[in-house]
Amino acid sequence: MTVIGLNKEIEDAGTGATTEFHRVCVIQINRRNGGISATFDSYVTQSKWEQGRQPVTVMQQTSLVLAENEAMGEMDLDTWIYNESVKVETDVYGNHNPLFGAVLMPKPAEA
Repeated sequence: MTVIGLNKEIEDAGTGATTEFHRVCVIQINRRNGGISATFDSYVTQSKWEQGRQPVTVMQQTSLVLAENEAMGEMDLDTWIYNESVKVETDVYGNHNPLFGAVLMPKPAEA
C-alpha cells in the first residue's frame, strides 16, 4: 500500500489552528548512523491539500532509524516514513512524536 499522508488532529502551538492532514515534504538521511529526519507539512484537511492550498505549519519529525539493507534501492521511502512515524511514541532522542497513532492515508486506486 502506498501512503500519501497521515491523518491526525494536531493543534499548531504557534497559531492555535487545528490541522488534520500531514505530508512528508523534506527527507534527510544520515548514512553514518542510519538516522532519518523527515519534515512534515500540516494542512487543515486532506481535501485542502488536494486543492493545492498551502500548509498551515511545518512540523519536524526527527530521527527514525533505518537499517541499511539490500531492499533500500527499491523501497518507497515516504511510505516507510509514514508507517514508522505512527508507531513510535518518542524519537531516538526521547522527543514526543505528535504523529504517534495517526491514521495512514492510502493513495486512492486509479480507475
